[in-house]
Amino acid sequence: MRKIYLSMIALAAGLVAQAQTSVTFNVDMNSVTVSPLGVHIAGNFEDPNYDGMMENDMYVNWDVDSLELSDVDADGVYSITMDLMPARYEFKFINGNDWPQSEDVPSTCQVQVNGNDNRQFMVGDVATSFDVCFAQCVACGESAVRFRVDMSTQPAVNPVGVHVAGNFQNPFVDGDGSGDWTAGASPLQDWDGDNIWEGVYSVGNMTSIEYKFINGNDWANPNENVTGACGPNNGNRLTDIADVNTPLPIVCWSSCDPCTQPTMVTFRVGMVNETISPNGVHVAGDFQGWSPGDPAGTMLDTDGDMVYEVTLPVAPGTINFKFVNGNDWNGADNSNESMPAECNVNGNRQAIVEGTDMIIEFCYGQCSVQCVPNPNPADITFRVNMSDLDGNSIASADGVYLIGNFTNPQWQGGAIQMTNTGANIYEATANVSGAAQFQYKFVNGLVSNAANEEGAGIADCGVANGIGGYNRVHDRTGEAETLPVVCFSACTDCVVNVNENAFLSSLLVFPNPAEDRLTVKLNAATAQNIQIQLINNVGQVVYSKNAGTLAGDRQFEIEVAQLSAGVYNLVVSNGTGIQTKTVSIK
Repeated sequence: MRKIYLSMIALAAGLVAQAQTSVTFNVDMNSVTVSPLGVHIAGNFEDPNYDGMMENDMYVNWDVDSLELSDVDADGVYSITMDLMPARYEFKFINGNDWPQSEDVPSTCQVQVNGNDNRQFMVGDVATSFDVCFAQCVACGESAVRFRVDMSTQPAVNPVGVHVAGNFQNPFVDGDGSGDWTAGASPLQDWDGDNIWEGVYSVGNMTSIEYKFINGNDWANPNENVTGACGPNNGNRLTDIADVNTPLPIVCWSSCDPCTQPTMVTFRVGMVNETISPNGVHVAGDFQGWSPGDPAGTMLDTDGDMVYEVTLPVAPGTINFKFVNGNDWNGADNSNESMPAECNVNGNRQAIVEGTDMIIEFCYGQCSVQCVPNPNPADITFRVNMSDLDGNSIASADGVYLIGNFTNPQWQGGAIQMTNTGANIYEATANVSGAAQFQYKFVNGLVSNAANEEGAGIADCGVANGIGGYNRVHDRTGEAETLPVVCFSACTDCVVNVNENAFLSSLLVFPNPAEDRLTVKLNAATAQNIQIQLINNVGQVVYSKNAGTLAGDRQFEIEVAQLSAGVYNLVVSNGTGIQTKTVSIK
């Protein structure tokens, strides 16, 4: 029986030893004169939690002279290897064997900045080392930065933790002064459970660094999109290094400032007009890293009324967001909103979150709370003129394409190739369903190259897409339609051989801006068939007049009092040439 009992003790001891991790502490003493009493380390190695449970009973807490380091190769770096249970440890190095000789730890790597001035280190279950210069935060001669981010406004922290990545990681690795931006290489710790994640890392001799925080350890996880004074570079943070030891201020996720108390915001979206994706309904925005697959953003319809909702903590301020029918930006089973022009802010929705709990509610793809029934599906024929100013073709040999939010998949994934019907007019017919207002654009060449898409010339008849470009918009009726011919990257048809039409150069339009009526005055040297159109900023013809075959001075009055205030294009043509003038209506 005694043999069995001893065997059980041995087995238990073996399990404890097996659970411990080998940690080597290395301290570079080349910057100081080493005491003849040796170099020591002291910390809470015996009972790191101070709970009376001796996790490492071979050591004594804060014993100043029992743990001596050695320099076996005489390189000035002193080392000791210890077997420790996984936990957070506090400690200091001592140049001697008494507390007056202990190091003065810089605030950047203290347990608490300007507070508890011990060092700290998290021991996991993988053998590791801790390397530092005596009385410094990193290697001798290098600058240290303490990164700190408050995650309290985020719906959840990734189970793998928070990381920081930037050009300080292995600087000059790419040969251009930038580091390797490795998402999972620089983990942060929430030492005391206050949701402030931090870590101390060397930045070498860099005088400024570019970086961002990641909610996870991969670029597929949510990462910051920082705007304002601290983030002028593609959503990254940019910080000057003020000193060799720089504790950065605690900042809120994706913000230059500290966190304020988050507001509980209930997002609701009516989905009565939609077929729900098998991947569910989500909300994504700049307050959570634009991650439509984040489980925290999953919206539920608990009462079956086709209104989906989720409540999330959001920092007060202006937020940009949209609803996603699915859990990804792309793919046949996923789609995201394209908002009508009146509630479209750079391709997204926008709201102001204040300090009290609030509800934000819309119908999917609409600007109102109550869902307006979608028009019936109907065929729409799109036409684009691929001519230059001399009437020559500019169409790419790779084809001309139509893309939009009505295809499946949306946009580039569902591109429709158009057919040349003659005179460089390319045409495609698509059956369009869904919301009354939809977005689209033409592409001259392969859709995989964004440079082939229409440019800023469609700004006056479209909406910003949120990524630096514009989309055309059209309000459909639910009946078959053939849209007017437009020139590629323009709101109207192409202007061809304008200089050969003297009457166009004599065109006068006044007053501009107009309030009640608009006067059009021109001179036709010969009898010509004159057509006048007024087109609004979404491409709709709101006035059309065939003035007949005319010669000499002519003047026409257009009543505009009934039209909405805004910018319009006045288009005058004679069959061979077109002139367009921009007019404003008050």
